[in-house]
Amino acid sequence: MQLHILKSFYFTRTVWLITVTVNSFVSGVLLYEMTATIGKDALLPCEFELPNVITPNDIRVYWQLENTDVVYEYSPEAGENENQSEKYRHRTYLDKTKLVEGKCHLTLLNVTSMDSNVYKCIIQIRKSNGFEVIYDKWISLSLAANYSKPTITSKNETNRILLICSSEGGYPEAHIKWLSTSNHTLNGSKPLSIISHLTGTINITSTLEVTNICDTIYCIVSNPALNVNVTSDHFSCDSAGETTDTRKDNSSTENSNEFKRLHLSLTMIPAVLFLLLMSAFYFPRRRPLNTTPV
Repeated sequence: MQLHILKSFYFTRTVWLITVTVNSFVSGVLLYEMTATIGKDALLPCEFELPNVITPNDIRVYWQLENTDVVYEYSPEAGENENQSEKYRHRTYLDKTKLVEGKCHLTLLNVTSMDSNVYKCIIQIRKSNGFEVIYDKWISLSLAANYSKPTITSKNETNRILLICSSEGGYPEAHIKWLSTSNHTLNGSKPLSIISHLTGTINITSTLEVTNICDTIYCIVSNPALNVNVTSDHFSCDSAGETTDTRKDNSSTENSNEFKRLHLSLTMIPAVLFLLLMSAFYFPRRRPLNTTPV
């Protein structure tokens, strides 16, 4: 299937899909775009008009993907999800009591990045010669997640400091920008992204090499899907240098204390030997008692 989309922005965020090509058949359909948050439930909307006289036993519902994988299905004869795709088992909910009101909203539970897809809602009504499609609708579902507030850590090396900006739990892949408080853009490394296998969210890092003398620096993580920027706290390179000096001072203090303890021990050894000699001189060995019988 090839989707050729011409976007027009309305309050409903609905766009017109110009052509859909399936086995050389071309027709115009309506595509609705929406974004859901990873780890939460996504409500896929679908409303349609019904004939005047209708009962739940006269309605069939199908939700499927572009590749025809069944996301959800309901028919009066077979019930729910007889042919449902395995990856959607126990992950969908549809209130069938709302069907007679023309509402066929599907709830997709605990969405992950793998659920980003194009879904189709199909409604069939019982006619005298069988069931007939009266409505179908395409819905494009995108997934997103906010990144955590980025943190900057430092790694001190010879004549330079390596700064690392890290943020996690977001989606899709973000951009990281390094800035100084003097509004200069700094050239950091290309962001490295690590994807979580459980949720599909992304942990992202970027590094920046600076000298010991520099401006106060911060980084910004930009999520293109949500149009949200998250900024780190300001980081001072001088502070990083002071931290290194402090470690050196602490190390020097510990070495000094160790030297003092050693010096004290060496000083006490002659004193102990002197006391032992003095005690031997003033307190001679006591003679043994004579136990020979008279």
